[in-house]
Amino acid sequence: MQKTKAALWEFLQGLGKTFMLPVALLAFCGIMLGIGSSLSNEAVTDGLPFLKAEGFHLVFTWMANTGLVAFTFLPVLFAMAIPLGLAREDKGVAAFSGFVGFAAMNLAVNFYLTARGVDLEDEKAIEHYGIADVLGVQSIDTGLLGAVAVGIVVSLLHQRFRTQRMPDALAFFGGLRFVPIISALVLSVLGLLIPLVWPAFNGWITAVGRGIGHTGVFGPFFFGMGEVLLRPIGLHHILVAMFRFTDVGGSGAVCGDNVSGALNMFYAHLDCAGAPNAAVTDATHFLSQGKMAAYLGGLPGAALAMYHCANRRMRPEIKALLVSGVVACVVGGITEPLEFLFLFVAPWLYAVHAVLVGLGFLTAAVLGVFIGNTDGNVIDWLVFGVLQGSSTKWYLVPVIAAVWFAVYYFLFRWAIRRFDLRTPGRDQEPEQDAGDEEGPAPDAEKAPAREPVAGKYDAVAILDAIGGAANIRSLDNCITRLRMTVEDAELVDGARLKKLGAVGVIKLDGHTVQVVIGPQVQSVKDAIATMIPVG
Repeated sequence: MQKTKAALWEFLQGLGKTFMLPVALLAFCGIMLGIGSSLSNEAVTDGLPFLKAEGFHLVFTWMANTGLVAFTFLPVLFAMAIPLGLAREDKGVAAFSGFVGFAAMNLAVNFYLTARGVDLEDEKAIEHYGIADVLGVQSIDTGLLGAVAVGIVVSLLHQRFRTQRMPDALAFFGGLRFVPIISALVLSVLGLLIPLVWPAFNGWITAVGRGIGHTGVFGPFFFGMGEVLLRPIGLHHILVAMFRFTDVGGSGAVCGDNVSGALNMFYAHLDCAGAPNAAVTDATHFLSQGKMAAYLGGLPGAALAMYHCANRRMRPEIKALLVSGVVACVVGGITEPLEFLFLFVAPWLYAVHAVLVGLGFLTAAVLGVFIGNTDGNVIDWLVFGVLQGSSTKWYLVPVIAAVWFAVYYFLFRWAIRRFDLRTPGRDQEPEQDAGDEEGPAPDAEKAPAREPVAGKYDAVAILDAIGGAANIRSLDNCITRLRMTVEDAELVDGARLKKLGAVGVIKLDGHTVQVVIGPQVQSVKDAIATMIPVG
């Protein structure tokens, strides 16, 4: 039972991690689209006439068109990224098979509809089945859900058949070549089933979206709070993706086209540069505008409170840690380096933080702020708020952020002192003294200095604190965390890892461990991977 649970956790963690590759592209393309569409928008160029020059217009139009690449091909990107991320070996074949499976599924759907005599241009049929153009094929638009299903199926087929042996007469089709072949066959069969089940499933998703819509501004509140609560176990990506890319986050007509998903609707609105309708503004309640209260104000306030509550002698040592966390949060929209400083010492305070994030979503929705995208950082505020004009109500964000800054600062300062919470700088002096008495410091002085192999992180020491290469079964990473399956989680020395620069250590069970590093986690993972025999 425990082995099954650990395997399920590892799979879900890996699945959430695979979302990061297309989401990173989405974030970049969103900025390109935001800058390009805003600076080529007639409302902006009227105020800044020099932007009407042909050179400027061509550049910004090109940027907007380039930004569309992720949104035009979003499902197939996920269908390829999931098997790519889940595969331990031969990742290129896995990604290629993901594309083959996705195309085979949609061609099979088209075959079924055509064979049944369904009029693909009939409005009732389009609404009932959800017919749309998918990679040039008239198929059922299953969106992200279909792409995730394809990715999972292909990853399982890749794992099972990548070493498949065939009879001598068919040996050419064996091994890795068999993976895209079996993917095409299996997904083609599954594609024949989609028209049978999707209409009911589509209705259920629509009902969920309408249910959340009926909660009004409380829908964004529960969404924002839920995202934060799921973040420690890495499952928030799945919740977020549902709202961004499916009917759960809203659906409606945008510039003449029916669009589903909060993020899809927002970018469709940007592309056509028309006035946003109620469906678009409601969908945007689930996007980055709701995060800005906590990301631009609240968490920096918490960081300042932790700094002021630290022992005076320790403040210079923790300043770099806190400043880097604030920069990652404000500029990059990455909150874990700050959140994990108090999650493990006061989980109840993290729960309060989740509620405050939810209230940030609620406040932005009530005040009618209209700033989309995904990150909630200062770049989103500038590109999708300030540059889009006063109709976005971007000027309210600094006011909201200032209020959240004060609330977080005084709440954290009170909680840290009232309950003597061991936030950074409040428990390291005694540990350091004890270490000096035990004698490891002199040994360290005698040992030859080692150059960090991953920026400021000593990957050799981190690997040793994890339990050595023999303790690692599998190693991967997401945006801020090393994700590992280990032989024995008890061999992972959390205290030492924190001294080596880790923000926190999460032991989900006896074999599944996450080490929160921060934005430089990819460099740390790559350095460790060179020292261990894992895929």
